[in-house]
Amino acid sequence: MIKDFEEYERLESVTVGSKFTPAVKWVKRYPSGLTGEMFIESLGLTRATVREAFDAQESGFSGWVFWRENSKGRW
Repeated sequence: MIKDFEEYERLESVTVGSKFTPAVKWVKRYPSGLTGEMFIESLGLTRATVREAFDAQESGFSGWVFWRENSKGRW
């Protein structure tokens, strides 16, 4: 399981959706002091996926959970 790294902090684990998919809440701390929060599906989770999820959020992704299907290198 991935622990905190760089400016990303791992918080609680939850189960989401009708398929009872495990997800983890992550927080990104920006140099300005602001933070961003996002739930990210934890199946096959990598640090690259966490970075990509926040890149997506910064680019306009508005879902409350970042699923593996969202991760196609589009961000």
